[in-house]
Amino acid sequence: MNTVKTVSGTILAVVIMIVSSILSSIISGLPVLLNVPMWVCIILWGVLHLVIALLAVKLIYGKGFKCKAEEIGMAKGAVRPGYIILAVLLPVAVCGSFILFTHGRFVPGGLDTEAKLAVLASLVYNCIAAPVVEEVLFRGVMFGLLKKRWNKVVAAVVPSVLFAAVHITEMEQFDAGDCVRLLITGTAVGIMFSLIAIKTGSVWNGAVVHAAWNLFMAGGLLTIAPVPSQESFVTYVIDSGSSVLTGGAFGAESSVIALLGYAAAALFIAFAAKPSAKTAAA
Repeated sequence: MNTVKTVSGTILAVVIMIVSSILSSIISGLPVLLNVPMWVCIILWGVLHLVIALLAVKLIYGKGFKCKAEEIGMAKGAVRPGYIILAVLLPVAVCGSFILFTHGRFVPGGLDTEAKLAVLASLVYNCIAAPVVEEVLFRGVMFGLLKKRWNKVVAAVVPSVLFAAVHITEMEQFDAGDCVRLLITGTAVGIMFSLIAIKTGSVWNGAVVHAAWNLFMAGGLLTIAPVPSQESFVTYVIDSGSSVLTGGAFGAESSVIALLGYAAAALFIAFAAKPSAKTAAA
């Protein structure tokens, strides 16, 4: 595959993620006009995002680019127990570190029944659709294209930087320091997910780890922040004005505690996790 095709395929993966999210959001918002409950529309948003993105990948990369499933990390395979354990330990360790080593307090969200249903419904998007789509596109499609054209290092680093950059759009307010911090932490967690893809030869183990992380850190069940969240069941309010500790505008996922968690997990995966038989033979 030549350079132009590789670069265009990489950029197209980002476009697919953005367009799929926007299109599914627009379509799922239409039933609101018919007085369909919001939580139903939120579930529809997640389902549509997943379906639209995966169909686009199958059509564009499977048919257009002639990529085999294993070349873009989508070969069938069981999730390895070790990564299920990692999926639980990583967010628990990060959340636990905040609670044990920072001064703060738990504040209930005060959500009404409708708001609680909306938070629970959003788990379909945050913990199923988003993790699967992001892993397929960044650690599957992009990784596979870049690895085929160059090498594993390029294939791990470039999508990780793009992964971090895309998440800047989710920040409610833009600050140069917070953007730099997100680029660093986002790249770090992207490399961690890339190492899982390298070790296992597929995106599915990384998707499980990603889903569990989102459940704990971005699902709305628990929020770690310097101020109480109005969109969460409970907030652990950190008594600190340091954006290094709180993560700034992006939140706890961009904090130094989370960064240490990403680094520890990446080191373990790189040096302790065993590669799959197919990966080892490659």
